[in-house]
Amino acid sequence: NSIEYMRMVNAQSGVFTLPIISGEGIKKLTVYSQSYAPVSESVSASVLSGDSSTNTINCNSGVCNITLARFDTFDPNNPDEEIDIMMDFYKSNSTCDVPNPPEGCNMMGDEDKGMDKTDFSPLKAILMGDISLRITSGNISVHYVKTDLLASGPPDAAFSQDFNGTDSSAVWKFGSSGPEIYDYILISMPYSNIVENNQIKMKIPLLYDNDFNVFWNNIDNVSSDLVGTDYSDYLNNSYENYLNGTGVSCSETDENLTNGLCYKDTENKVIWMKIPHFTGVGPEVSVGAPTIYLMSPDDNSRTNNTLPSFTFNFTEDISDSANCTLYINNSVYGINATSFNYTATTITANPSLNEADGYNWWINCTDNNSDEGKSIVRILSIDLTKPIIIEVTTEDITSTTATLTATTDENANCAYNIANTSYVSMTAFSTTGTTSHSTSLTGLSASTSYTYYVRCSDTAGNIMNFSNSTTFTTSAASTGGGGGGTPSVTYDEQTFGTLAAGSTKTVTFSKSATLAVTEITVTVKNKVTNAKIKVDVGSLPSGASAPSSANGSVYKYITITKTDMTDNDVSKGIIKFKVKMSWLTEKGYGKDTVALHRYYNNKWTKLTTTRDSQDTTYYYYSAESPGFSTFAITAEEAPVTAPAEEAEEEVPETEENATTEETLSEEGAPAEEEELEEEAKSNTILIVVLIAVVIILAVVGYFVWKKKKH
Repeated sequence: NSIEYMRMVNAQSGVFTLPIISGEGIKKLTVYSQSYAPVSESVSASVLSGDSSTNTINCNSGVCNITLARFDTFDPNNPDEEIDIMMDFYKSNSTCDVPNPPEGCNMMGDEDKGMDKTDFSPLKAILMGDISLRITSGNISVHYVKTDLLASGPPDAAFSQDFNGTDSSAVWKFGSSGPEIYDYILISMPYSNIVENNQIKMKIPLLYDNDFNVFWNNIDNVSSDLVGTDYSDYLNNSYENYLNGTGVSCSETDENLTNGLCYKDTENKVIWMKIPHFTGVGPEVSVGAPTIYLMSPDDNSRTNNTLPSFTFNFTEDISDSANCTLYINNSVYGINATSFNYTATTITANPSLNEADGYNWWINCTDNNSDEGKSIVRILSIDLTKPIIIEVTTEDITSTTATLTATTDENANCAYNIANTSYVSMTAFSTTGTTSHSTSLTGLSASTSYTYYVRCSDTAGNIMNFSNSTTFTTSAASTGGGGGGTPSVTYDEQTFGTLAAGSTKTVTFSKSATLAVTEITVTVKNKVTNAKIKVDVGSLPSGASAPSSANGSVYKYITITKTDMTDNDVSKGIIKFKVKMSWLTEKGYGKDTVALHRYYNNKWTKLTTTRDSQDTTYYYYSAESPGFSTFAITAEEAPVTAPAEEAEEEVPETEENATTEETLSEEGAPAEEEELEEEAKSNTILIVVLIAVVIILAVVGYFVWKKKKH
């Protein structure tokens, strides 16, 4: 008549009797044993009558044999397979009943955790009283919280070693046929790397009986079907989310399960669930949120679009669509309410972005079950500044080829053309994409002046509005050199590009054989843009005398001019040049007498000149100049060192055109030859006079001596 009663009998001898109304069954029969694993299961009237049986109870006319098993674990999917397990006993309290207990909780010692099942002693476990028992096999664990081992031996445990399902949806089996001699259970199971960056939800879509036959599933059954069963303590509380399809979200921070029922241990890559108890449960590890894949823009990319577009797709096992949101630096910049599974979706940023480096962006998608997934974070920079060409030069110039090089202030792609045309109409450098760019020029004509224009576009797509250029002249079939002659090759022009105030830049010249200048270094006081410098064959300025220098001559005149750069912009200039050894030897000039003179404000100024080095053909020199104009390279005879007592202190001479007493003309000039001839005539007359005086004195002396003798 729907009346239930409980009875406890002593079965110490291994036999007990129990009166049962004919035709009735036992709702739950629990057998506690301190030597075997406990048993707890229902016994129907058909089992009592012998019409049916279970794995544990076999009856015949009211006489039943109950089989107790030794404590062990087994795999429901492979019952005959041996499982190696370790058992640990923990203090039962809020500090120790957690997924990863701290030191001091393991009652068997922290260094030697666990004992093999063959070493397990039920008596030792009983003496420990209320403790927590953990059974572990690999990275699968069952942690019974506050197990009453005085009432019984430890509960058995069953768990599958291999899950059923896919990498993103794994179904496991956990169970125990023992009674509820514990408060609740923690179970752990691994998760796949494929869901490492996803939010994971745990569900229990299947419940099993003691023989792991499915008796409830979340498709054909509802939660209320469990009323009055052993699983009724899952109902009307947060545990019910395991069963009703909602799922329990696994936190990555709730490591002690203080606020929730599931913890994702990312360090050990396992999921920990908290459940009230189990006879047999089938927990499912599922991606409870969309997995988002970012397609463009690439990480650490740059763009000049202040309203950039972001493309992605997502995958999920549950929902076909989701609402997706673009986040930039933690702010919402766009929403797409109809993103579809496995379909590329684009969201354009709104409002616009300002020019800046390092915007962090990501996509969040929320499916129809309100499960939210987050993508990885990428970096995007908004760049609205066009690249700057620091310099354009030509090197390795021959009669038919040259190497064109350019340097930019940022990574860029550069192109060139002989016409000052648009970037898209130019030819790309063969080596480009960084800050250094180079390409080979071929098919050039000998002794021909060329001008090449260069433009660049940076990685964000910013293209220069103007070109930088360089002008050079190819070599002739044969070239001459040496002082005095007029070179057959014209000027050599190089580009400094844009120089910031206080910066220094050096350019080299390929026509040094005829122009003598090998290199010019400029330090600017003010910023200059697209500055150029040209070295050309020079001559004695009109109305000027040659620079003063005793007993010497001029090696070369050169003219240095500049474009988009004034003398006021230049704080210092270093001019490097070379002089042929053969010319100095021919003239008998000293190598350390070479000097560079600058003609400025109608006068020559001798610059401090230093001999730097030499090779088998040339001596190399450098001189500092405050500006650029016409220059002369001179040399003279090496000075003769006078005896110390006769040495006179030299008086410096001022190089003024109006007061110059001795003038040095160019090599081979008529004025110098006439002066030498006059000097030779004067010397001859002097010698003749001296000889005549000596003869006269000798004759007079002779007659005086003869007179004294007589």
